[in-house]
Amino acid sequence: MHKTISIIILILTLVAFTKHSNKSFSFIPNGKSLISIKIENCDSTLHYTLLINKNLPSSQTLKPIDFNKDTTLNHKVDLNYPLHAVLYSKKEKVEFLLIPDNTLQLTLDYSKGSALKDVISYKGETSDISNYLTHHRKHLYSSPSIGESVDQYNQTVDDFYDSELSILDSLSNTIPQEFIELERANIYYERELSKSLQHGQRYTFHRQFISGRKQIDLLHMNYYWLNNATSLLAQIRPEKYDTLLDYKNTNADIFNTFCQDNIDTLKSLLNEKALSYYVAHRSSVLLNKKKVLGKNPTEYNELKNRVDGFITKNASLISDTLIYHSLLEHKQAVYHAYETRNNIKKGDRVPNFYLQDLNGKTLNLNTYKGQLILLNFWGTYCAPCIQSIPQKNELIDQLNKDDFTLINICTDNDFELWKTIIKDNEFKGEHVICKGQWNELLRSKYSINTIPHYTLIDRNGMILKNNIPGDSLKTYLEKHIQ
Repeated sequence: MHKTISIIILILTLVAFTKHSNKSFSFIPNGKSLISIKIENCDSTLHYTLLINKNLPSSQTLKPIDFNKDTTLNHKVDLNYPLHAVLYSKKEKVEFLLIPDNTLQLTLDYSKGSALKDVISYKGETSDISNYLTHHRKHLYSSPSIGESVDQYNQTVDDFYDSELSILDSLSNTIPQEFIELERANIYYERELSKSLQHGQRYTFHRQFISGRKQIDLLHMNYYWLNNATSLLAQIRPEKYDTLLDYKNTNADIFNTFCQDNIDTLKSLLNEKALSYYVAHRSSVLLNKKKVLGKNPTEYNELKNRVDGFITKNASLISDTLIYHSLLEHKQAVYHAYETRNNIKKGDRVPNFYLQDLNGKTLNLNTYKGQLILLNFWGTYCAPCIQSIPQKNELIDQLNKDDFTLINICTDNDFELWKTIIKDNEFKGEHVICKGQWNELLRSKYSINTIPHYTLIDRNGMILKNNIPGDSLKTYLEKHIQ
């Protein structure tokens, strides 16, 4: 039975926002957080991405932040708990804290320089905390060196995060004590996660537990909703998964069973609140929307049966009614998205677009009316896309038809890298790039789940084939070129 939670409003009191302040605040779970980005003294085109990882439901949001003049950009985020967000470009990033039902203003003043950390400032309830995350907090992204033993690497990790804890403690007069405690736990989680992940980096597998049990009391685990906490808990697994979770051997059934065994292992180790949250989180991991939308009908029905069975089996562990119903709502939303998806098929009118070419000119499909068109959706970050460029060039050379056009649509917005890849690879065909919301719109309209993605359009603007397998491109083209 689910225990109804009488207190819906969760109060998180953070004291002493500055050395002389005893200000506190509260937030409402499922509240909206507003990120307001104010641009000042901008005289060039800049491209950033706003990254938001949420644990419940498990999801990742990537929002392009593009601008070339002074402006203000607003973005709303639904949050259950405080969350670390990231604004990044190809070369740099900054990290800041969001809380539900609150606003954080980011000002980017380019009169102060060009580096993101130099130009950014914060205004809002979490401004002091965000300044700490941007200017002081560091993360260990290294892997074990050749010849470095497990114990040696563990000592490297300990030394690094001991330094991070010292920096955190030195700032105790400028940021709230409650956040100090939260971030200390977050650093402990991250430290032990780094030690655990080294085994995968070594292409080996370890047994089920983590080395830092003395520092992390799972039964009295606080801040279990942090990303580092859920990632760490996912590493706790029975010994049989030492080989079964080898990426080459893993399939949907193994992963589903692993999630269940992972939860069964944690049942006696976590407190009720932490277990309730973590079980809901793991359930939502099985409901990855992007992967669900990529399933064919048979695969979708199999996934649906697995997920429904998983949630039903573990429902008694999700004692928090608010969390449980939030999970069910998320499940239905993902199912609804699949069942009402825009699944274009042969004979459908092709969805149009208005995208920028290499010269800054806006092109759309009407420009190529009367032509047989192959759309190649690709990305600058996609290795298979770049590796297949010679194949596209060869196709154009072999077909050599005046009424055939290859349109290469770059789905990300890294303009400089886009131009460089085209030039370095002598990439043939027409080239356009997504800006603003066009990436999301085209992914939806053309049912794109992975790239490269190919769509063939007839001379009347109708779909001949969507999502053509890469190894069948030449066959489809030769069939329709006269």
